Amino acid sequence: MRVLIIEDDMHIRNNMVEILEIEEYEAIAVSNGKDGVQAVQNQHPDIIFCDLMMPDMDGFAVLEKIKEHPDTKNIPFVFVTARTERELVEKGMSMGAMDFLLKPFTTDTILNMLKSMR
Repeated sequence: MRVLIIEDDMHIRNNMVEILEIEEYEAIAVSNGKDGVQAVQNQHPDIIFCDLMMPDMDGFAVLEKIKEHPDTKNIPFVFVTARTERELVEKGMSMGAMDFLLKPFTTDTILNMLKSMR
């Protein structure tokens, strides 16, 4: 399974890559939304984990761009965030996000989410 991680925090991004690679997932990681949209087009991931709050292009804008294209609109999309305001969750879900991964997260949380998709 190919997993795209769009996360501006280097430590979180590297931690997610390490977790996934140990479990033999193919992890692709980028540090911003613009590169994330490009990676979706080029890499065709099976699932996307995307930080919600990033400079320049936030997670909502990334999700909107991905949903615009027929080839990518059905890729499962998970927001990664420390923010839990109901309005943000409702907006993300109404835009087509599959779930929210709350920071700080555990290895088990990520792996269980991926296993449920198989």
